[in-house]
Order: sequence, then structure tokens, then C-alpha cells
Amino acid sequence: MKHSFKVLLSMKKEPGGQPLFYKTDGQRFKREKTIKLNSKCQYRMDLSFTPPRGVESVNFNGGLLEVREVTRDSTASAYSSFFHTQDFDPTKKGQRREVCVLITLKDAGDLRLTIQLKCYDKDNVQHSEWGSNFHCIEYLCEELADPSAVEVVKETFR
Repeated sequence: MKHSFKVLLSMKKEPGGQPLFYKTDGQRFKREKTIKLNSKCQYRMDLSFTPPRGVESVNFNGGLLEVREVTRDSTASAYSSFFHTQDFDPTKKGQRREVCVLITLKDAGDLRLTIQLKCYDKDNVQHSEWGSNFHCIEYLCEELADPSAVEVVKETFR
């Protein structure tokens, strides 16, 4: 029997929790939507799971993040972590960067999320703070019969 659950992934620029923006690129790249970041900046990434799930680890673009459980009750669980874009050079015009967020869940295996980013110079807020307001990406997921993997069934930007 497959178990389904929802994951919300949100990101904010730190310090101060400044909102991020995204743009719709259509079919020009592998993904339809691109989240805008600045190089050499710190970001907070929040993950929430409905119904609750336990997180063993979160890997962002090949680096293990320190993740802490923020809340948990009978209906949901939430986690928070930070990442830095010191190794992200500004993305060239007409290009995008795909980043893997690999979440290892207790008792469910690995959940692999791919997000498409465009990284601007640290001081280039004219372009990075333009577009649609990025609140979160909602993923509808299903545990596979193979207990070491989870499948993303649907991805929705909010």
C-alpha cells in the first residue's frame, strides 16, 4: 500500500527573512520555473511534512546541511536549515542551474527534489528581486514499494 504525503519547501534570504522571487521560463529550460538567488548570501530553507515525517538528513547541492526540527504534532512536522551561496557564481544569461535537494526520511528512504535557480551577483537586487513572489513549492509525494525511495507525483509553486 502506497502512503502519500505533502512537502512544502520554502526559502528566505537571511538575515531578516527577505522574500525570494521566481520567474516562469516556459519550455526554454528543463524546468518551467526558476527561483532567483544572489551569490555569496545566506538563505534559510524550511521543510514541512503533512502528515508528519522524520528527517535524518538534508543535502543541498552536494553539501550536508545542519537541520533542526522546529515543530511536530499529530498532523505535521517542520524543519529548518541554512545554506550559503558562496560557491555559486552568477549564472550566465540564458542559462540556469539545477540544484538537488536530497532529503533522507526516517522509515521512508530518499526524497530527491530538483529546483532550478538563477544566481545573480550579490549586489544585483534589481534582477533578483523582480518577478513573482516565491512562497513555497508544494510537492505531493508517494512512498514507493521499495522502502528506500519516495516519488514526487506533483510539484506546485505557490
